[in-house]
Amino acid sequence: MNAQQDEAGKNIFEGVAIYTGTKGTAKSYPCIEITYDGEQEISFTQPRGNIDLWADIWLKSSSSDPADAYELQDAMQQKVFVVLMEWPEQILAELGIATKLTIKEVTSDGDLYRPSVGARIVLNIEWRNSI
Repeated sequence: MNAQQDEAGKNIFEGVAIYTGTKGTAKSYPCIEITYDGEQEISFTQPRGNIDLWADIWLKSSSSDPADAYELQDAMQQKVFVVLMEWPEQILAELGIATKLTIKEVTSDGDLYRPSVGARIVLNIEWRNSI
């Protein structure tokens, strides 16, 4: 995600801290934390597998209107979705791995951490080595 650029060559996530793993409370906002939930269907005879990733989006909003924070959150989610649509082609070209990506769900933190606002995108990746 750090390397993703728009058509003008500008970083799509300019100003967004992107972490592998969680930074707990030591976050820079806005941020995206990418962790993995689990890997299933591992094959020892064929190079293929299935993994779930979590992309946790965290923003801060001091507005008293929750709709303001949700609009910021939605805008960030849309950027993530655009990048995810391009991943299969990029992963195949760069790593020789064919992938099928499915967004299993998007869940909210339920306003538990105000003024921080979070959402989790649960992504499933089926992969196989195509080399």
